[in-house]
Amino acid sequence: SSLRLRTDYSPIATIAFAEIVRYTFQNADFAGGNQGIIGYDQEWRDIASWLLRLLTHIGLGGDTQLPLFIVVWLCFGLCLAGLRLLQASPWGRVLRAIREDEEAAAALGKNVLAYKLQSLAIAAALAAVSGFFLALNVTYLYPSEFDPTFTFLGYAVLVLGGFASYGG
Repeated sequence: SSLRLRTDYSPIATIAFAEIVRYTFQNADFAGGNQGIIGYDQEWRDIASWLLRLLTHIGLGGDTQLPLFIVVWLCFGLCLAGLRLLQASPWGRVLRAIREDEEAAAALGKNVLAYKLQSLAIAAALAAVSGFFLALNVTYLYPSEFDPTFTFLGYAVLVLGGFASYGG
């Protein structure tokens, strides 16, 4: 498991696994291979046209990307509120203790691996939500759309903005 790796090696192993998944989908028939998948977003188009009709009544119906923009920011607000609640909970304090000193948290009887797995599951769920919105935005899915550039950009934002800082 990549969670048993220390500091810098865990993200490297995670990126390597993501690349394995991307290349697998690039060669898999059920994912469309290099041709990709098209026509999967009809339900969203119906919802977006309904939202555009509502927005037309207040004079904002001209931009076709506005419904997606609104839904993304609403989802972002909900996710941010949930993360802040988790961070203030006892579970979040244990994660902060693991981040500061993993051995001390383990010495206090906390199952470090279980907490790391839970944290990774939440991060994967957030990544799935963002990938869903990306798929709705591009309207045509092919594996090279999900290249590691997004991952490296995310790591750069994390490092430059500050660890454990929503504002950064």
